[in-house]
Amino acid sequence: MDQSFIKDVLDNKKNQTLVSSIIAMAHNLELSVVAEGIETHPPQLKFIKDNGCDYFQGGYYVSKPVEMKAFTELLKTKTILCDMPANEGDYHI
Repeated sequence: MDQSFIKDVLDNKKNQTLVSSIIAMAHNLELSVVAEGIETHPPQLKFIKDNGCDYFQGGYYVSKPVEMKAFTELLKTKTILCDMPANEGDYHI
């Protein structure tokens, strides 16, 4: 799902309806949904999770862009989320 639907989803009722409808439609077609643009705003992540989104993508949620050496260190020192556990309310990096 394109980030243009996600960026103001908390403030835009039409986008909320659209996002939840896209997720429902995809699931009815037995497809998974990836939401793009989950960058630094945890309430966005909670909204898409609460609406059944399967995965999210957004690099700034984990870290700003870094050089390869720093990225290697980041992998050694942090847990990076690959998906969203269905029963967790908070997401910690």
